[in-house]
Order: sequence, then C-alpha cells, then structure tokens
Amino acid sequence: MNGTNGTGDTFTTGTVGRVVTPYRTDTPAEAGLREGRFGERIDEIRQETNDQGRVLRATEDSKAVRPEADIDGQEALFDDANWAHENADAVAGKYFTAEEGQCETPSLPVSDPMDRFCESFPATANRSCDIVRKIRVDRTDHYRCDTRPATFVKICEKEVNWQCDTSGTKGSCIRDNIRIAGTGVDSVSWNGRTATVTFRAVSPHPRPVDSGALVRHRFTIRVADRFLPSSVILRRGKARGVLQVTSENDVLATFANTQASGFGAGGPGCPATPTAGWLVPVTKADGCWVAGANPEAWAAVTARPLTASSNNLESALTGPDYRSGWDVPQGLAGTIVHRTKTYRVCEDPGCGISREECGPAGHTGCHMYAALDANAYVNRSSIRQMNIASYLRADPESGKRWKSSTFFARVVYRTGQSGGGWAQLAIEFDGACCNRFNDIGRELCQ
Repeated sequence: MNGTNGTGDTFTTGTVGRVVTPYRTDTPAEAGLREGRFGERIDEIRQETNDQGRVLRATEDSKAVRPEADIDGQEALFDDANWAHENADAVAGKYFTAEEGQCETPSLPVSDPMDRFCESFPATANRSCDIVRKIRVDRTDHYRCDTRPATFVKICEKEVNWQCDTSGTKGSCIRDNIRIAGTGVDSVSWNGRTATVTFRAVSPHPRPVDSGALVRHRFTIRVADRFLPSSVILRRGKARGVLQVTSENDVLATFANTQASGFGAGGPGCPATPTAGWLVPVTKADGCWVAGANPEAWAAVTARPLTASSNNLESALTGPDYRSGWDVPQGLAGTIVHRTKTYRVCEDPGCGISREECGPAGHTGCHMYAALDANAYVNRSSIRQMNIASYLRADPESGKRWKSSTFFARVVYRTGQSGGGWAQLAIEFDGACCNRFNDIGRELCQ
C-alpha cells in the first residue's frame, strides 16, 4: 500500500491494520415489508429530512440531470488501446525488469491525451401561477322625460285571422259540440265519433197483454257552430218491439226482426217499403178475423188513415199523407169487436185500425208489417243518413251558437212484453271540428 495516504486505523501507510468484517444481518429493516409497500417506503424515505432522505433525493436529482456520455467504440482512442494491448511487450516491456518488477516513467506517453467535456444542469421544476385582476366600473345614466298630452288619438287596424287549435282528438271535439236530449232518453254514451242513445222502457199497461201499443221517443240533436257535419249516419237500431226512426216529416228507417210475407202486396194505398208510412199499432179482434183466437198485436205501416169500406180495411186515398203531420196518438190500439174505428187526427185515446164485419181480407194484410209476441226484439245495422241543421261558419269571437234538429224513435210493442218500448240508437258523426281558436291576426297602429 506504498504511496497511499493513511485512512485511519484500518488502512495505514503500507499496511492493512485490521480485518474488515463484511456487513451481514439476518433481519434487515426491510424484511417485514410487503411487496406492495416497497414503493410507499421509498416515498417515505424521499420525504425524510435525515441523511438517508437527503442522499436518496440527491441521487435521484443527479440521475435526472446527469448527461449521458456518448462513447463511440470505433473512435481512435479504442484503436490505440487495442493496438497497445496486442503489442504490449513491444510497447511496455522495455519499462519493466522481470527481476525487480519496477518501471520507470517514460518520457513520452503511449498515446496522445484526449479531453472530454460534460455539462450538468440542475434539476428544474415547472410551476404555474394565476394572476387575478379585479376591475370595478362606475356607471352613471342620465334620463330625459318628454311630457305628452293625457289624451291622444291612436288609430289601429286589426287583421281578422283565426287558426284552429288541433290539439286533442276529433272524437273528443265532436263530443264537446253535440248535445242529445229528449223525452224518454235514459243515457247518451260515446265511443270515438259514435254516440249511443238509450231510451227507457214503458211502464206496463193495465190492458190485455195481447194489445199493440205505440211510444214515440222524441229527441233532439243540437250542433254547435264549432262542428260542421259532413255525415251523420244511423249505424244501428235496437228495440224491444218493432222500431222506426223518423224526423218530423220523414221516415229514416224501419226495423223488425221478421217482416210479414204479405206486407206491401195489395191494391191502392198499400205501402211499397217499410219507410213509406208511419209505424202504428194494430190489434186484431177475436171473432171472425182470427176465428176462435184471442186478439193479436201487430205493427203496421200506413201512409194515410185507414177506414172500413165494405168488408175490408182500405186506405183513404184522399186523406192526409203522413208527411202532412197526420199521426196516431201514443198508447194502445183499441181491441176491435164489431165496431169500426178510423185513423185521423185523433181525439180519441183509443184510436186504432179496425174492421167491422167478417169477410175477405182484401188488401188489408198489405199494411201488416210484423207480428208482436212477448219476446219481440230487433237489432239491425243501418247506413241511413240523418240530415241535421248546422252552421256553415263558426264565430270565434262569440260563444258557441247551436242549431237543433228533432227526431223520433217510434216503438210498437206488445203491452205485456217485459221492457216493451225500450230502444237504442247508434249514431256516427263526421266532419270538420274545432274546439278552440287561436287569434293570429296582427294589429297595426299609427
């Protein structure tokens, strides 16, 4: 160790003073760390202020800023080194003696010295800063008022322009602009655009159960000016008995479960169709008309009053037509036993069709539309148009205006029938409907 300075009692000049025992321990401080704690422990050491923390931070900072030396293995320095190694005896042998192992410093170096320069930059950190400027502005407003007269003339023109609010369904709009009511109307229900009108049955009559009877259910259909009908269709008719639907002076439809085979066949005055006259009750008397039988209840169709002529019931061809307002009263058709009654503008509550004597029936049977029994019931579909009054234009600036049309549901039934006189009509409505209007007109003023 000649030529070295002393390093304490371990290394002295020329000798090693004592044996240095290698460091060894079976329980290092890190032995108890879990695998996942190594990173956390390194972070803890890095934050400490002792020597261990300062050494770790200095080492990491040195590595971060230390430049990498780019050494080229092919440069001239390595060529000289390789050549000197391969020619060691020729180059350095003369400087050593085998006997003593000493060398002398040569006067010239083996190779030319070469300098390499490195630069080290201190560790840097980037920090961002916010500059907050507070600006306050003072504002001063000055106002000037002009005095105007208290009263002045303003001329405006209003453009009349309305737009229909189409929210909601057509069915709900039609329902809001139709009113159906009348005597005997029990209920009105709606399904979309179709109204179902139900009429009450008639209380039993204190008369023989074989008598025919008539009830006229009067009802009105009122239409608001918000609805312009394009079609009003009678879709179905139901009744306990035989049913006829009429306006005030016209027959729309007549319904029976079974039509008599002889209906419409006969001489002058016989109805050609079930809508060619009023539906009226008839009671056939026992005796010669139906020999040995009790009175029978029938529904007949006749355009004019019937009267007895010779042995037959015949039409009074010169009498009033049913469109003139002629009709029979509601209630029972009198039981006919050897006496004659006539249809007329009736002052007798028992007016009915009758015959006086036995004999050939002639054309009398042509009026008999359908026989009435204790279970007479009709349920028929229809596509008959009903003409109702309505406004052609709505007036959005005013309340709803209404127009009314009158109709009748005539039911001829047997007096002893349960629920006799009950009826139900299904009426379908369609057309343009507007429940609410929006004013979109502009106002221009000068």
